[in-house]
Amino acid sequence: MKKRLLSVLLTLAMLASLCVSFTFTGNAATLEPSSTSGYTVYRAKDYLFGVKGSTTVSTFKTVFKGQNIAVTDPSGNRLMNSAYIPTGSVLTLMSGTTVLDTLTVIVGGDVNGDGKVNATDTATLKAVFKKTVTLADPFVHAADADGSGALTSTDYIMIKRQVAGTYTVNKVSPEYVPKVTVPNVVGYTAANAKIELERKGFVYAESFVFSDTILAGYVVSQEPASSKQIPGSTVTVIVSKGKEHTTRKNYLNNMKAIWLTQFDLSEMWASNSESAFRANIKKVLQNCSNNGFNTVFVQCRPNGDATYRSNLYPWSKYVFTYGEGYSATATKNYDPLAVTIDEGHKLNLSVHAWINPLRLMGADEIVNVSDNYKLKQWYNSKRGTYVVDVNGTYWLNPAYKEVRQYIIDGAKEIMANYSVDGLHIDDYFYPTTEAYFDQEAFNSSGYQNIYNFRRYNMNLLVSGLYSAAKAIDIDLIFGASPAGNPTKVINSHCADVALWCSSSNYIDYIMPQLYYGFEHPSAPFDSMAQKWSSIVTSPTVRFYIGVPLYKAVDPSLSTSYDGQEWYNYDDIIKRQIQYCDNNMPKCKGLGIFSYNDLVKGGADVTNMIPALKAFSN
Repeated sequence: MKKRLLSVLLTLAMLASLCVSFTFTGNAATLEPSSTSGYTVYRAKDYLFGVKGSTTVSTFKTVFKGQNIAVTDPSGNRLMNSAYIPTGSVLTLMSGTTVLDTLTVIVGGDVNGDGKVNATDTATLKAVFKKTVTLADPFVHAADADGSGALTSTDYIMIKRQVAGTYTVNKVSPEYVPKVTVPNVVGYTAANAKIELERKGFVYAESFVFSDTILAGYVVSQEPASSKQIPGSTVTVIVSKGKEHTTRKNYLNNMKAIWLTQFDLSEMWASNSESAFRANIKKVLQNCSNNGFNTVFVQCRPNGDATYRSNLYPWSKYVFTYGEGYSATATKNYDPLAVTIDEGHKLNLSVHAWINPLRLMGADEIVNVSDNYKLKQWYNSKRGTYVVDVNGTYWLNPAYKEVRQYIIDGAKEIMANYSVDGLHIDDYFYPTTEAYFDQEAFNSSGYQNIYNFRRYNMNLLVSGLYSAAKAIDIDLIFGASPAGNPTKVINSHCADVALWCSSSNYIDYIMPQLYYGFEHPSAPFDSMAQKWSSIVTSPTVRFYIGVPLYKAVDPSLSTSYDGQEWYNYDDIIKRQIQYCDNNMPKCKGLGIFSYNDLVKGGADVTNMIPALKAFSN
């Protein structure tokens, strides 16, 4: 019986069978449970799922009210009304002496059929879904993933992230998962919405006709699971604001990205003419595409400010001719980010919003920010706690929930209002190891170690950004580009990249800034690349590498640790790309810093471009 149960579970997982609740229809030939007494169970093929532990035969018969049922244990012994129903029990529908239908019972999360819900079931579940599931919405009902002894929404979330981390369609009982999310089809025609819904596991939308435009609240129907034509359950389409939907474009397994910094774009931003900016940014993006790039990281928040229209952050000084900005009345005749996305997508480029989550402007600039903005209000009332001065620059302190939410809300504002393909954060985590930065919050935290406390805060922030992206659109990707030395990143910057890269709860990709040469005395490029590769263990986290074109183009920007390597060679970036392509199968993409250095050109750029175009790991 145990082998039979596991075999069927494997088959069900592979077929992505749908589990739905039934209501009694009076079909005398088929077992069809009802939701009598608030007890809902689920049938898929010849298995019955969702049976609660400590359920007696007597209680269970009320669920099949009106049907003549016999219940036997896994050994074939008939169970009396007062007996508990174990996993592996068989329900038999009888008509006199004739057997009309049978179902095998799965109780709670007892996946392996030993009558208990424990770590063994969790291990079995993990093994099953890691090895066999390839479809979008696996059948995961009897799945106590956290080992709590109960089926809850936590189990579903754990399974969802473990299996793929990329699907949104919930085919589990609302009893266990209260909220259902399906693809955002706002702005689609009904015909196109049908295609998108089918791609995500739905078959048709029954509340509109093909001439309609989809609005929030439409109902879609899920496909019957088997030849028995189990009726589809219905869920409500959960959508973001009523903007026209744009399919996210990402090159997950062959990303070739370039950073477009505020310094790269400030002169173009400063123009108040949309046509002039559009012409200029089109040239920039065309140049990126011509040179082999398929992804651009566009600086959207360099210093607690916005290079796009925002209600939460002041306009950046970089988008005005003489550095104006920060006031509540500053305006632009166009939206630079919207234009950039539009022109980028015309060239099939993936466009990501790049933000510095914690870093604000200098002490001499924050005073000029309008009091309408929260960061200025905190400067006035919570200086030293929510906003902290570090060597003349202010930083947001992620120790406070309100601060973390402010950062997350700013990211959500971009992702909900613009058709960006992803969200990107770089290496600006904790700016100092000094205790004064968050001493007050630490003292009241209950933590004994301030570094553990800071890592905890950053974990909350990063997981919050990840969840925000997926809530808006499961196809939005979120990644981080920390500094190149993982030990320093974890211990000094307090960004627990080892955790992020071994879990499916934090990031879709990691892109460490390996801004070292091959001859660096303590952190040579190749050994650091391999070190990072070993950190990335989650199957849902992709590994990319960032390289420093700026050092190749202008060796004077290299540090004393670099020695003369950047002066002596004009093919370092080329060799770094080729090293990743030839020696690091886990590396699925590259980031080049930055666009200005691409424009400057020279032998290093000339040597790099063919290697970049050829990269296809």
